[in-house]
Amino acid sequence: MVCTFSAFVASLCGSPQNPWFMADVYSALWTSIATAIAFVATLALLIAHLFHLVDTFHAVPWNTIEIMCSLFEVHCMLFSGAIMMAFADALTNRRICALFCWAAAIAYGRDAFLFLRDTRHTPDRFMESSIHPKDMGETTGENARVISSKCEPTGS
Repeated sequence: MVCTFSAFVASLCGSPQNPWFMADVYSALWTSIATAIAFVATLALLIAHLFHLVDTFHAVPWNTIEIMCSLFEVHCMLFSGAIMMAFADALTNRRICALFCWAAAIAYGRDAFLFLRDTRHTPDRFMESSIHPKDMGETTGENARVISSKCEPTGS
């Protein structure tokens, strides 16, 4: 998030080298829009984790959502960095913005890889727990036997 916000600020700070050359203006506009969208999406996922919305809505495939979001942000940041570097003749803020965009792309790519690895190793977030939340509803009949069999101590 720090790299994305820094790239956003760097894209806004610099004035275009030639304001009549619209590629200068539009490259900064694209970069500011792409970094703002990536920042807001990352902030929304962070808030979802902080307020335990991920645990509350356990039926939602959060890992898949986070992988897709991270891959989208990787592509946006790579493209934004390439555009800013292409028009960085003498403006150092464009080079700094491209550096932050590429650093953010690396960070988002690492996140996507880690989420993908986590999804492959534990496809169900409640696999490690002994009692699945769906078993917590009723404690009579078949569910009581399932819960009591899962809670019995093992070993000798």
